[in-house]
Amino acid sequence: MIPWDAVLILAAAGVLLWLGAEWLVKGAAAIAKQRGLSPMIVGATIVAFGTSAPELFTTLSAQLGKQSDMATGNIIGSNVANLGLALGLTAIVLPVAFSPTLLKRELPLVLVAEILFLVLAQDGVLGRLDGVILLTFFFALYVYLLRASLGGERQQDEDGPSKPSLSIRREVLLILIGLAGLALGAHLFVAGAETIAARYGIPPLIVGVTIVAIGTSLPEVITSLVGALRGEPDLSLGNLLGSNFFNILLVGGLMTLIRPVEVGKESVFHLWWMIGITAALFPAAWLARGKSRFGRPAGFLLFAGYVWYMVECVLAVR
Repeated sequence: MIPWDAVLILAAAGVLLWLGAEWLVKGAAAIAKQRGLSPMIVGATIVAFGTSAPELFTTLSAQLGKQSDMATGNIIGSNVANLGLALGLTAIVLPVAFSPTLLKRELPLVLVAEILFLVLAQDGVLGRLDGVILLTFFFALYVYLLRASLGGERQQDEDGPSKPSLSIRREVLLILIGLAGLALGAHLFVAGAETIAARYGIPPLIVGVTIVAIGTSLPEVITSLVGALRGEPDLSLGNLLGSNFFNILLVGGLMTLIRPVEVGKESVFHLWWMIGITAALFPAAWLARGKSRFGRPAGFLLFAGYVWYMVECVLAVR
């Protein structure tokens, strides 16, 4: 029988996560514009953090609830879903524009971060020292990326800071409501996923890389589709790579600071899938052949990889 109680909890949690991220981004973006920050900086910080916030809150909520497998699975599954599901579907619907610097700079750094996570997990445990290493790499590489992006900007907005459409109190209120929605949504999502796992005997790791990962990746999926439809260059791919960068280093680092995480052979298997789907962007870019956009061939390649991954997850349950 379908556990409708758990399904309703997951649906309610998904809405809260989605709205929480929307309110958080809206409030933070308004403050950023008021301070005269460039659109690039806003996208690299607020949008990337906002769309990664569901993964952050859900992962930490699972870790606090001593569901380390689910927490680890959410990080891995979200990274796979961001590129295989979100980018794949977006490229199938409409070509996704990208700049050469994304493939030469951001993509290799994301791949290096994921390989670092795998290397640290080789001894079977991600301890607090590993978490410190991940967070150190996050802040060091993020500062580098911001400086490189700032150095690439040749001109500033001549109009100066835009006049805020919201009062500062309302902006702060939106951020607080967004954070509250994310916290509550994360708690409900983990509770619903735990119910399904217990009722059907599904391993928490599999629940994390499938149900929880897809649910927390909804902001990335929607943001990517909207970015492609609006013809915003670099928005889709840049946001997805930024989100994966946040997930593996920031979320992964904070997760291990709460308590050490045991990494079994099953988790390593999924880590290899995460690295593989990221590395698949290189041949996908080759399919573009200088057009600086991912078209349907690349989209089908990435989406087919994600479907294959989901099939592997289903077979692992049997």
